[in-house]
Amino acid sequence: MEKEKIEVTVGTKFHMVRHFSQISSNYISDLTQNGYNLENISEQFKLPSSRFYPEFANSIDEIINKLYLFGFSTHQSINGNNVLLCSVPSSKYSKGIGTNVVIEKKSLPKSHLSTLYFENNRGYPIRHLKLTSLPSTNKFYVIIKPIATSYILITAFPGTLALPVPNKSMNKIVYNKCKLFWDQHVILV
Repeated sequence: MEKEKIEVTVGTKFHMVRHFSQISSNYISDLTQNGYNLENISEQFKLPSSRFYPEFANSIDEIINKLYLFGFSTHQSINGNNVLLCSVPSSKYSKGIGTNVVIEKKSLPKSHLSTLYFENNRGYPIRHLKLTSLPSTNKFYVIIKPIATSYILITAFPGTLALPVPNKSMNKIVYNKCKLFWDQHVILV
């Protein structure tokens, strides 16, 4: 798979704002020229999400380049998308490449269970836990959808591989798997 065959839609560029700690003025300009305003962009930054550290990447191009620089493994997800996993050597980024905000509920200390709270994420209630600092990670995922002779970037994020947030437009099998995943996981904020 050649990196030049990965296409990025404006919608994905907007979605990806939530996965960066900061973005460049060129990135912002590209979004505003395509119908998004600064308030929309600011709201994306406020969403709880795993984020790439700026020392690692602050654009989609940087993520794709690092994916090919460090190499990746591939498997197919439950909805037919390709999942690319890249593990970055800690010798290159000793403080990590980003935050990991999705964890299994059962891995939490009992003392944290009483502080969990629900917040809607795209219309689905997901458990959240507020921490003073978020854990870092040296791995990231890129999700792409195969089409005729290329791929569409769906998302990219550091940390744990998370299934999509359940929504009623999914087929029943995919919906139930996604629901089970999110019923067993927590988003750290």
